[in-house]
Amino acid sequence: MFLPVTAAALYSQALARAREADDRAQMAASLVQLALTYAELNRYDEAIREGEDALQIAREQETRLAEAEALYAPGEAERRRGRLDAALERYATGEEIVQSLGDPELGWRLAYGHGLALEQADRPEDAVAAYKRAVGIIEAMRSQLLEERYRAGYIEDKFQVYVALVRLLLKLDRPRNRDGAGFKPAPKWPVGQRGSTGTVPTLKSRGKH
Repeated sequence: MFLPVTAAALYSQALARAREADDRAQMAASLVQLALTYAELNRYDEAIREGEDALQIAREQETRLAEAEALYAPGEAERRRGRLDAALERYATGEEIVQSLGDPELGWRLAYGHGLALEQADRPEDAVAAYKRAVGIIEAMRSQLLEERYRAGYIEDKFQVYVALVRLLLKLDRPRNRDGAGFKPAPKWPVGQRGSTGTVPTLKSRGKH
């Protein structure tokens, strides 16, 4: 794992190469990664600028998944800097796109970010719903992993989603299944669907629907 400053330098180099090659898709991907890195570094203006550039490219090319990724990145920056209305709009639009396309990796990240922004906006009930969407997506993918070691590993970088949900439920004094309203079933994500960070290994075979 690279430090954010190192990552920013690497993504900048990748962006320069993509511009030289006039590779618009790679330009958009590099801009998204730069935006996320700048948000982590609290360089919010740069994060939003790079995200907007990526969004423009994605819309020019009519690439919906790239559009959702380009909405997520500046959404993170807007949330971190406290511009919650702008963040909520980006997350909601991104979630809508991803739900129609079926990218679970980006889907849970958008839902989780949406939940964080809703919680910051003092909308705890809506935040719980967003966290449940994120958990539902994660659990739907985890349940398809054939081996226990993969199921355990898959959740390692997503544990904060469960923590956020349980913490907020406890704060609201409403344990998750007391009223019979547990996690809503998540959509069936296509097996082998490539997400933002690649395909999921060793999935169970699925029956006919």
